[in-house]
Amino acid sequence: MEGMEVFKDAEAAVKGRRRSEAVQQLNYLIQTKPKLASTWLKTAQLALTIGEKSIATKAAELFGSEVGRSVDNDVKRAGIYAEAGDLKKALKLIEPLTKRDVPVPSIYHLVGTVKAQTGDLLGARTNLSKALALSPQLGITWYTIATVTDFNEQTGVFTKLVEAEKSFKSQTDRNFALYSYALGKAYADRREYEQSEAMYQRGAKIFIQLKPFDIQADTQDVNAIIRNFNSNALDDIPTSKLDYDRPVAVLGLPRSGTTLLGQMLASHPVFKGSAESNALTGATMHLSAENRVDFPSFMKRHGDAQMAIDYMSQVYQHITEESFSGNGKVVDKTLSLNRSFGIFSKILPRSKAIYISRNAEDIAWSCYKTPFRANYSWSWHPETIATHIKNELRLIEHWKELFPERILHITYEDLVKKPEQTLTEVCGFLNIEYDKKMLAFHKNDQAVLTSSVGQVHKPINQNSVNLSANYPEFSKVFQKFYK
Repeated sequence: MEGMEVFKDAEAAVKGRRRSEAVQQLNYLIQTKPKLASTWLKTAQLALTIGEKSIATKAAELFGSEVGRSVDNDVKRAGIYAEAGDLKKALKLIEPLTKRDVPVPSIYHLVGTVKAQTGDLLGARTNLSKALALSPQLGITWYTIATVTDFNEQTGVFTKLVEAEKSFKSQTDRNFALYSYALGKAYADRREYEQSEAMYQRGAKIFIQLKPFDIQADTQDVNAIIRNFNSNALDDIPTSKLDYDRPVAVLGLPRSGTTLLGQMLASHPVFKGSAESNALTGATMHLSAENRVDFPSFMKRHGDAQMAIDYMSQVYQHITEESFSGNGKVVDKTLSLNRSFGIFSKILPRSKAIYISRNAEDIAWSCYKTPFRANYSWSWHPETIATHIKNELRLIEHWKELFPERILHITYEDLVKKPEQTLTEVCGFLNIEYDKKMLAFHKNDQAVLTSSVGQVHKPINQNSVNLSANYPEFSKVFQKFYK
C-alpha cells in the first residue's frame, strides 16, 4: 500500500504544480520498486507530463518486469518508450509482433507512426495499412497515413479511404473528425479543392463542438503580456547565473515553417537536435496562468528572485538534457514559446531566437487543415484563426522591440526560395559557419513529431507557397476577420 500512497502523493503534487515534490516521489518509487502492477503505466504517464523521460522509461520497464509479456502489455510499454522519445527502443520491443501477423490494430498503428516519425515512409504506410485492414474505422490511423501518402499516386489507398466512411458508427466524435481531415488531405492531393475544403470543414465543425475557443480571453492575455512585460519591469527581474546557452529558440506560428527550420538547424554539425521540448512549461510548472501573464509582478512578490530564476533555469536545463544529453546546440521550437519569451529571456539570458514568419493566409489555411495534437481550438474557424494570428504577431513585434539583439526575423518564403542565403544569415546571427548539410535536412534521421512529418522528409520545395490560393472561399472569410 505504501507504493500506492506515494504514487497518489506524486499525482497530487503534479496537480498542485509542485514539481520538485513530484520528482522526489517518483524517484522514490523507481528506487524502492514497490509492487504497482498497472499503476507503473500511470507512473510513467505522470512522469511524461512533467518532462521526466528517464523516470517514465524506468517505470515502463518496471511495469514490464512485474506484469510480464503479452501483446497488450508490450504495446502499452512501447507506447511509453515512443512518447519518451526512445523510438528505437519502442520498435525493438513491438516490431517483432508484426512479423507474426498478430491481428491487433494497435501494433501496426504504433509501428507505422514511429516509422513515419523516423522517415521510413514506406514502412509507415505498410504498417498503417495493416492496421486499417483490421479496423477501417480508426480515424487517427487514417489521418496518420494521410500525412505520409500522396493520394494522387496511391489511388488504391484513396479508394479504401473513401469506402471506409460507412464503417464509422458515429459521425460526431473526434475519431470521425480525424477521418474527415484525412479525406481533406486526400482530395487536396488529387486537386479536388472544393471537396477537400468541405471535408476539412466537416472535421473542424466537430472539433468546435467539442472545445470552443474564447477569442476575448486570448486577446486579453496578449494585451496583459504586452502591458506587463515592459522594459522597466524586465530590468527589475534578475537573470540566471547558470552558464547554459545550448538552446536556440524558434518562434513562429504553427505551420509557419518552424519544423522545417528546426530540421535544417539540427542537420548542422554544431546542433544536437530539434524538438518541441516543452522545457519552459516544465520549468514554470509552479506558476499559475495569472503568474505567467504577469510574471514581473510575481517576481516582485518573491522572497528570493535570483534563487527562483536559477531554479527555473536548472529545471529547463534538466528537461532539455533528458532529450539531448551532452554537448551541442538544441533547437527549442515549442509552439507556446512566444507567449512566454519574456520568461525565457531571463532564465536563458545567453540564448538567441529565430522568428520565422509566413504569409498570413497560407498560415491560416495550413492551420485550419491540421488537427493539432495539442488541440489548438483557435484553429477550427477562420475568425478565431485570424484573431489568434493577429494576437501572436502583436506579441512577437513586442518581443522584437524589447530584444532587438536576440531575435532574428526571417520568412518561410525566403527559406524555401533562397535557402542557402537565408541559412547563411541565420548561421551568422548564431555565430556559426554555414554548412551545406543543412540543405540535406530530409536525410536527417532525427524523429519528427509534428504534423509536418511527411513534408520535412522531402527535399526543399516551394509547393506550400501561396497554398491558400486553392481555397478562395476560405481566404475570403479569413480576410474579412483579419483586416
